[in-house]
Amino acid sequence: MINLKYLSFSVFMLLSCFSYVSFSLNSMDSQIWHFFVMPFCFLFFRSKAAWFTVAPELVLSLVVFVFLFFSGFTFIELRSLGSYWSLLFTIVVTVFALACGLKDRFYILVCSVSLLYFFGGLAQIVFGKFIFEFLVHVRTTPERGVTSFAAEPSYYATITIILSWLILIYSDYRPSVFGKIALFCNLCSISLLAQSAIGIVYILLAVSIISVSKVSFSRILMFTSAIGGLFFVVGLTDGRVSALSSLILEGGLYDLFMSDASVNLRVAHAFLPIYISLDNLLFPFFYGNYSTVSLLYANEFQHIFWYKGFGGERIMSFVGAMIFELGLIALLYLLSFVIRAFWFCRKPSRKIMEMIFLFALLVSAVPIAMPLVGILFGSLIGQRSYTFAK
Repeated sequence: MINLKYLSFSVFMLLSCFSYVSFSLNSMDSQIWHFFVMPFCFLFFRSKAAWFTVAPELVLSLVVFVFLFFSGFTFIELRSLGSYWSLLFTIVVTVFALACGLKDRFYILVCSVSLLYFFGGLAQIVFGKFIFEFLVHVRTTPERGVTSFAAEPSYYATITIILSWLILIYSDYRPSVFGKIALFCNLCSISLLAQSAIGIVYILLAVSIISVSKVSFSRILMFTSAIGGLFFVVGLTDGRVSALSSLILEGGLYDLFMSDASVNLRVAHAFLPIYISLDNLLFPFFYGNYSTVSLLYANEFQHIFWYKGFGGERIMSFVGAMIFELGLIALLYLLSFVIRAFWFCRKPSRKIMEMIFLFALLVSAVPIAMPLVGILFGSLIGQRSYTFAK
């Protein structure tokens, strides 16, 4: 007999992993297919302890709706509401699923999805970058990498990074042979298929954190091997990653920041929203106001952020967008997340490293609406859920 509870959680997880698949129905980035499965997941769960764990998400979802009520029900506000609700309720469902003992099922599913993304990228290499245009609204150029089942190469890299992290979390950082194969495929997806510069940066950062968390000869060897291997891979490509690497080798990081438009824009969106919010004592600016407010700071920073850093409608930073739009409330929520991540934590040193990497990842151009971010959040605070399941 089919277990509807397990089926609902599994379908929810699967749809969240392929959030950019739109079947050509629209050109928006993240889709809402996982929303349709959420009610079934709520119906099948009744643990009071897990409800208490996700209380901050439930409170913030109500606060976001109140903000929307006072700022107006335009399309921009409704889309922002959908983004925050997607994040918050995905966290809730993930905690519920882990409390039901689905960690091992999720582990197999995440490994399988990683392989699907890898073979999807290979198919684009062989048959062309727009072979999946009927599934995904593809945005790439000849000099960039492939997108697999994501919209852009950078999103492809971000998805595979999060999938890799989930594999490690669900296996307690001791992946099986299947998990190691999936991790290797994800590494190839980032460096060879997506050819994402930011993805390679995060791989190096992750390996660095693992190396310094407990210094040993094997970790130092792993770190140097990873750097050498990735630079070798970069040397084999003629795309954007190779061009950026050449800029760094010739002029350093500062020259890269001042000469490359994409890097300049990403740093601007990581810094300016947080700076503006702190400069205004963490006042919440709500949705759709970044374009107006950021222009007020143009004279102060336009000599540094010279490429479209001001006046844009969307903030290309997860942390930057949350703090700018929700102000002090976002900061308190993120603090509550960190506290819950350490609750019942068996290895505090590992959790510290996880929080450092998480902040570094989310300060970049990661959309709030990406469901995999919510699954990652829910999994990082899921130590309590594992306890419930036992």
